[in-house]
Amino acid sequence: MKINVIKFETINGKKVGKAFSFPMDAKKMARYKTEATVRKKVEEYVTKSGLFKKNELNELKYDMTDFLQEWKKQKPIVEAEMLKELEASTNAGNRITPEHINRLGTNEVFVFGSNARGLHHGGAAKVAVESFGAVMGQGHGLQGKSYAINSMSGISEMEKDIKLFCEFAKSNPQKHFLVTPIGCGIAGFSPNDVAPLFKKCAILNNVSLPRSFWQIIGYPKE
Repeated sequence: MKINVIKFETINGKKVGKAFSFPMDAKKMARYKTEATVRKKVEEYVTKSGLFKKNELNELKYDMTDFLQEWKKQKPIVEAEMLKELEASTNAGNRITPEHINRLGTNEVFVFGSNARGLHHGGAAKVAVESFGAVMGQGHGLQGKSYAINSMSGISEMEKDIKLFCEFAKSNPQKHFLVTPIGCGIAGFSPNDVAPLFKKCAILNNVSLPRSFWQIIGYPKE
C-alpha cells in the first residue's frame, strides 16, 4: 500500500498542493498497537526520506485513510501470528533462546548486551528499550522485563557482569531468562569468546542461551 503526503507551496499567490507517495506495509506496521504510534513511525519514515526540508515537515498533510483501514484489518491477524510465535518459542524444555523475540511470557526476561552508559541505540538493546522496558542511561542489571549486561567495555568487564547475572538468575528461579547472543554484534566478539563465560548458567534451568553458545559449551543434560 501507499500513503500520500501533500506539500503545499504558494505559486502566483495561490496555495498549491503537491502529492508524494510512499510505499508502506500495513501488515508490518500492524505490530504497533496504537494509531498514534503508527502515525509517528510514518512521520519518521517520511522525515528520513530526505525529500523535505526541516522547516517543511510541520506543514505536510498526511493522507492515510486507506492505509489505516488496512492496518486495522491486519492487526488481529498479526496479533494471532505473534501469539503463535510466542507459543512456539516456549523453550523452558530445550533452553535455546529463539532467534527472534517479539513478545515475552509473564515470567520471561530479555537479556541483552549494553554499554556502560546505557545508551541503547542499536541491536538487541534498541529492542529492549522499545519493547521490554529497558531504561536509557542504565547499562547494567534488571530493568522492566529486560536485563542489561555490559558487553562494550572489554571481555573482563563483560565477564564480571555475566557472573552477576548468573547469581541473579540463580536467586530468581521464578523468572526465565532469555539470553541473546551478547557481545557477538557490534561489540566484535565471537561465540567462542562469550559462550564459556555463561558456563555457570548451564546448570540453571531458568536460563536459555543462544544455540551458538550451547554448541560450544555443550547442550544441557535432560
